[in-house]
Amino acid sequence: MITLKNSNLYVEILEDCGFTVSQIYYKNRPILYFPYQEKEYKENQSLAGIPFLYPFANRLSKNEFFLENKRIQIEKQHSFFDGNQQPLHGYFLKTNLWNLIHKTDNTIVARIRFEPSFKLYTMFPFLHTIEYKIELNDHQIHFYITIKPEEKIPLSFGFHPYFLLREEKSKTQILLPAKKYIITNEFLIPTGEFLSTEEFFRRNSIDYSISQEGYIFDLNHFFDDGFTEFIYQKQYNQIRLNQKEYNLSIFMDSFYKVCQIYSPIDANFVCIEPMISQTNAFISKTYQVLTEEKTFHYYIEIN
Repeated sequence: MITLKNSNLYVEILEDCGFTVSQIYYKNRPILYFPYQEKEYKENQSLAGIPFLYPFANRLSKNEFFLENKRIQIEKQHSFFDGNQQPLHGYFLKTNLWNLIHKTDNTIVARIRFEPSFKLYTMFPFLHTIEYKIELNDHQIHFYITIKPEEKIPLSFGFHPYFLLREEKSKTQILLPAKKYIITNEFLIPTGEFLSTEEFFRRNSIDYSISQEGYIFDLNHFFDDGFTEFIYQKQYNQIRLNQKEYNLSIFMDSFYKVCQIYSPIDANFVCIEPMISQTNAFISKTYQVLTEEKTFHYYIEIN
């Protein structure tokens, strides 16, 4: 385990388990849902903490397809699969493939290079390098993903943060600055259709209010829903989680086009998931294409 710290934050990272952030302590209070011992988490099929989902976030409707005219076949030993046997959350969830290249008390950088000798290259055969940087700054934890392509790269990655809830869901609110709800089929695959966020709330009998910053609602419902078309505020969109004990905000740069909200009704966590494309983007051809080096940035602020 690797640790980062400053005067307000202490962060634990499982460097040989997908570089998963297993816990964030804010003034000695745990912020993330992570109910496992390190060894137990490495060996089970559960997710917790903050996993990085690459090269795709959430699920795909097929495990064999063409991507930029290259045949992709996803092997079960290198990816999670859901109950419908759909590939889930990419290839890095619990791997030891990251190479640590820089470490200070408050910063860490790791790297992976996709090239023919890399064991996962056949499932994503595009020449490129990924750098993953985590940096602490006062009350903030910053996550930077830098992609350095050597050819055209299709991208649909994201993060899956599990935030611990400390009070009743009816008293826990989210501020969501998204105008559209992504309609999905029975397998949670987007259909290509949308509802307004307001219509989604009305159809599901979810009480909400509207501010200039977005929609405000509580978590006393089952959520596994994607939202898009944000109300842009300068360079970043802010999604806020308000609890009595602390307030937490996720700031996503404009490259993050989707946010997935996941919280089973009986769970004491909520996932607020920044994603650069919709679920199933590799199949629906709604992914982003990268031809030059780019850094994607989101950060968590706690107060």
